[in-house]
Amino acid sequence: MPQVQKSVLWQAEETLKIIHHFPKYEISSCGRVKRSIPAGRGQEKHFPAGFILKPTPNRNGYCYVSLYKTWQRHKVIYIHHLVADAFIGPRPIRC
Repeated sequence: MPQVQKSVLWQAEETLKIIHHFPKYEISSCGRVKRSIPAGRGQEKHFPAGFILKPTPNRNGYCYVSLYKTWQRHKVIYIHHLVADAFIGPRPIRC
């Protein structure tokens, strides 16, 4: 049985920027997170370049994704923080 690849239509005004501390990932202005390079350690088949990550809502409704720097170490980050950091600028330091 041939595999059908799901395609995601990007909006014309949607732009992508590389996530500051995670250069393997990009964030769009609409809040979609995608891998910019394929995953390593035999995971290329499951997570190719261009793979869009599925956001997970927490109990308050805020969506987050897990971003990996290495194959073991990851960080859970809210999507609205990634969008704000990429398109507005870094968050202010708390006093």
